[in-house]
Amino acid sequence: MLKIALINGSPKAKSSASKAVLQALRTFVNDSEITEYDFRKPQLSIEHMEQLEEQDVWVLAFPLYVDGIPSHVLSCLAQLENYFKAKPTPKVTVYCLVNCGFYEGEQCGLALEMVENWCARSGWQWGQGMGIGAGGMLPAVKNVPVGSGPKK
Repeated sequence: MLKIALINGSPKAKSSASKAVLQALRTFVNDSEITEYDFRKPQLSIEHMEQLEEQDVWVLAFPLYVDGIPSHVLSCLAQLENYFKAKPTPKVTVYCLVNCGFYEGEQCGLALEMVENWCARSGWQWGQGMGIGAGGMLPAVKNVPVGSGPKK
């Protein structure tokens, strides 16, 4: 069974677009063991890093901050990189979902490249990423069925 870590990088505790995106993704993932993590603070616990080591896939979702990765998420990524330097690199595939308030998701391209470069530097397999526009709208349409309205 595939072990998937859904990592919410939004600093918001409630009603974040990143959480809405991960919850929507969850409906498409069957026959997998899913664990959710919040990277709200710039520091990860050893326990969380040990748990992440056991996962096959990391799906990272965060809001775009000045065309890049939010500083608290960047701190977590640096901490993960340092933690795994002294160990054999786990075989993890990393996917990334970046949301922004702009209508066009292409604004997220630089942040996606940053995560891809971090994967190359850290030894993780880059899966792929997606930039999502109109992120602020996502929590408001969380109850709209997939395939309907703005979720077509």
